[in-house]
Amino acid sequence: MSKRIETMFREYRNKERDIKLLRQRLMDMTCISDAEVIETMVFSSPEGEYVQSSGISDKTATIAMYFRDQQERLNKDMVGLITRKICSLVDELRLFDYAVALLPTRQAEIVRHLVKNGDDWETTMQELGISRRTLQRERQNAIDGLEHMYSLFDARSDQIS
Repeated sequence: MSKRIETMFREYRNKERDIKLLRQRLMDMTCISDAEVIETMVFSSPEGEYVQSSGISDKTATIAMYFRDQQERLNKDMVGLITRKICSLVDELRLFDYAVALLPTRQAEIVRHLVKNGDDWETTMQELGISRRTLQRERQNAIDGLEHMYSLFDARSDQIS
């Protein structure tokens, strides 16, 4: 269990960054519209010096409709994948933030400095006016407290499932 907490300590700021990047990617994503796909496949197009002006064959229309369905499915899958990843990261960070908020005040402050702010040990010791030994002890106590809370969260989610 301690590994999960230690990993969260190291990866918290990266996960925040990943959420921002994924949200931006989702907002910037432009999907191919089904109308564009059908237009390019169905309507007549130039062939050499001549322009084909005959009616649309059933086969071409069927292919165009199939392609549109596939295009819609792929766009939904792509958006769904990004959305699920964002939700997973947000849930992970919310749970961690909630658990940190339940820690005793000094331990929560230490976690905020070291994890959320990304401060080094020296800066944290100066900001909080504590010694290195106190910082080590309180950090370990915070990890132990977070481990206990995560075990309770896990037990609770097992009961729900």
